[in-house]
Amino acid sequence: MEISIQQNASTIGVVRQEFISTTMDWWHLKSEAWGNSSVIHADLTHPNLIAAARGLSPFFLRIGGSFADIATYNMSNNSTISTTPLVGEANRLAKACSKNRQLCLTRQRWNEILKFAHDTG
Repeated sequence: MEISIQQNASTIGVVRQEFISTTMDWWHLKSEAWGNSSVIHADLTHPNLIAAARGLSPFFLRIGGSFADIATYNMSNNSTISTTPLVGEANRLAKACSKNRQLCLTRQRWNEILKFAHDTG
């Protein structure tokens, strides 16, 4: 697809600011097509990713995609591997995350995503 922008072209439509967004999707590392681009595995410190995000700024960063409905969002205080027994909801989240780490968004990773969003505008 080719896209061009001309300075003196007439406006045929306007996208409101609240609709400008991009998505960090869920992908398994084994997916050859997308490599390590998953929200879980993407290198949020990579200069190319930072430059691309800054170029889109301001925009909304969405977390979602194909596997979002089965992903675990583990925002408990114990969202890292623990050697002490966990109880209740924290225990359920830890078990879900240990079964499939590629579909587990931990508080630590969430904080990394928030920092990326803040740093890129």
